[in-house]
Amino acid sequence: MKFFAAFSVQRRIRVAGSVLVCFCFSVSAAPKNFTSEFFKNFSGDISEQIRKESSFERSYDAAFCAVKDGKTIFISKDFFESSGSLPLVLGRSGAALTSLAALEMLSQKKLPKNSLSKWTDRAGEKGERTSASSICSLFKCPNSNATLADLFDMRASISPGLDSLIPKNASPEELFSLIASSSESYPSSGRFGRGDFSSSSISAASLILAYSETKKTQNLGRIFRERILKKYLFSPLGMSEARFVSIFPHIDGVSKALEPAYAAALSIEDTAKWLECETSESPKLSSRELIAARRNAAYPLPFPERVSKENFSGGWLAAFDGEFDFFIVSDSFRACANIVAIFPKYNMAVALFVFERKHANSDSGRTFEQRNADAARIASSCFKVFLNRLSQNLK
Repeated sequence: MKFFAAFSVQRRIRVAGSVLVCFCFSVSAAPKNFTSEFFKNFSGDISEQIRKESSFERSYDAAFCAVKDGKTIFISKDFFESSGSLPLVLGRSGAALTSLAALEMLSQKKLPKNSLSKWTDRAGEKGERTSASSICSLFKCPNSNATLADLFDMRASISPGLDSLIPKNASPEELFSLIASSSESYPSSGRFGRGDFSSSSISAASLILAYSETKKTQNLGRIFRERILKKYLFSPLGMSEARFVSIFPHIDGVSKALEPAYAAALSIEDTAKWLECETSESPKLSSRELIAARRNAAYPLPFPERVSKENFSGGWLAAFDGEFDFFIVSDSFRACANIVAIFPKYNMAVALFVFERKHANSDSGRTFEQRNADAARIASSCFKVFLNRLSQNLK
């Protein structure tokens, strides 16, 4: 199965493909041998895969963590050399992280009650929809009734093709006017897979969060990274090394206006804290019900046992790979690939980073696209090995 696929936008970042499903937050206990020893053995598989792929010209390292029932049960990093905590940019995987911050803002009444309807409806908190444009008057989009949840779910009628049309030097605030002036129609219902991901939609949602916090119309990008992420995500989860890393102008083809969709950076320890929140019965922010609901709000009730087509919800991609149901986010960005997956049946989550070592500078002739593709290929291979191990462990 192919875990990484190109998005249909001008800068061709590879993003993980397939997988998930299950409405229940936790349905069954993991097998007795589903322990830290199981994940330790998998870390040996990672080392073997990377050794096969590395050479004098190109060498890689990795970081991996596993979380179950809100507790970290395994972390491994610096497989081949000491690189410190090394916070790594999540790229588009950060959409699932930002949607978590939106839930915390809702719980602290910094957002209108029904601004995340669909998610809140699924969690049993039904009410009239509050559109994103009613929260932030600067924002207008083709789907005038779109909520913040719709922006995270790719259902605000914002075309993925808009990403490639945004000027490189556009400010975050200019993104609103570009979305408003977009004449391209895009569906707001149906199933949405990898090719439907819109960085413009995620960035707009991020900037609306900033506006809702301060009601200021300027410097929304700075407010998002310096206040929203820190106050509603990094601090409550105890992420000591998390940060927002400016990607502009290092990556050709990515507009500065889209930075909010790309640039959250986490160490593997902080990634584990994120996944602890996703799988905890008593999370440190929002609620267990809402956190789970944002991942599966794309599906009708009663929730199906199997979903044959991928679908976005809350920044997560839901799909089914033939044997396992899980939610997944992934990207390869700045020569670093990440895969983050939640297996709700076992209330377990894993995260894997594969990245170039610091001294791998002799690759100056290779483009970022080539380097991203290499990291993505290795991460995908490792994840396939993990699924095979998981399958064997459950027999």
